[in-house]
Amino acid sequence: MHRLNNFLVNRKRSAVVMIAVLALLIPLAISADDQFMLPPMQEFAYEEITDEQLQQFGLALVMIQQIELNANEMIQEVIETSPISEERLQEILMMYQADPAVADEHVSKEDMEVFEETILDITDVQQAAVDEMVEAVEQYGFEIQEFNQIVHMINESPELLERLQEMFDNWS
Repeated sequence: MHRLNNFLVNRKRSAVVMIAVLALLIPLAISADDQFMLPPMQEFAYEEITDEQLQQFGLALVMIQQIELNANEMIQEVIETSPISEERLQEILMMYQADPAVADEHVSKEDMEVFEETILDITDVQQAAVDEMVEAVEQYGFEIQEFNQIVHMINESPELLERLQEMFDNWS
């Protein structure tokens, strides 16, 4: 049970980068824990994003989406190869999140060990994906904060989103 507590605490800390966006985009946000706030970002208008910057952003985004797809496939494989069913894993997770004492009472030691190992394996896959995503962003010349700012700008600017969509259409 101690390992599961560590997992839940470390999961917040290890979420160095969050990936998710509206429609085409995946926002990248650094977070040490739920309380962490990014410093104010330098504001600049969408017109200041050059076509080259937008193209590099698009390429990074495509890589991030591929990394995320691969990670999801690996996570599904971890779950499918677990000695206990996906339903049982979910049941244990829900019990543990609701009340760890209840989970201790209703989950066998063997199931809890398998559950903890499965969760740790999933966490390893997630952390590796996060690391790859950070590398992808940096490979295309962005700092994480700069990438986040562009995501924010695209979410706020229909014109900039349209430029990005046109770029993706031209790549197809």
